[in-house]
Amino acid sequence: MALPRASTRWGAALLLAALGLGWAVPGGPAGAEPIVSGLSDEVIEIGARFSGSEVLLFGATEHEGDIVVVVRGPWAGVVVRRKQRIAGFWINSESVGFAGVPRYYAVASTRPLNEIAGPELLAEKQIGLENLAFQAFYVDSAEGTGPFRDAVLRSEQQERLYPAESGAIEFLGRRLFRVAIDLPPKLPIGRYDVNIHVIEAGAIVASQTQHFEVRKTGLSAQIEGFAHNQPWLYGLLAIASALMAGWLGSYFFRRV
Repeated sequence: MALPRASTRWGAALLLAALGLGWAVPGGPAGAEPIVSGLSDEVIEIGARFSGSEVLLFGATEHEGDIVVVVRGPWAGVVVRRKQRIAGFWINSESVGFAGVPRYYAVASTRPLNEIAGPELLAEKQIGLENLAFQAFYVDSAEGTGPFRDAVLRSEQQERLYPAESGAIEFLGRRLFRVAIDLPPKLPIGRYDVNIHVIEAGAIVASQTQHFEVRKTGLSAQIEGFAHNQPWLYGLLAIASALMAGWLGSYFFRRV
């Protein structure tokens, strides 16, 4: 269970102080890691009243370049369909399927991305929404995948899952940094990767990856676990519930 926000902030502050000890003297100790970082929460629990949250990333680096943080996950397959009106009816006319689409994607940086690195590096590391690549496993469209990829971006942006603008990374000293990761209400369940890059002169000189997990809690978690562990029984109960609801509805309507 995640600690109360006040506790995580104090814990993160203590973590930050510990991270900074290795570089308190220029040059630092021999064998020091190029990046040391930690998250305020490694598990986010979502209940019925979840209205969004925030994860704090604290870190320290022995380099003096720019910091770029990319948060993405969990991954899923997505099929995008285009509807067309024919003879007064809306039907699916074209579709494209993408594999490995992150349900959440956000970037934070110390400066604008185009001032930190060239387009080749940003595209290679998929840093920035314009460089986020989707792998198409099914294409049924004369226009290709471009319009369908744009539709995925628009849909996720409407749910605040793909923030259009980069977040800001705050330096708390010469080499200590902090960034707040905003998590919206409709947050998908699963594991999230937090990739931290240090970029100097347009090249990545150090990288590190952290992880946090989003889980359901309460009754919804129990139902999901039951459906996953006992799918046949869950299906039978769902059918029985639907039949019972239909019978009760018809019974009361006959009495009215």
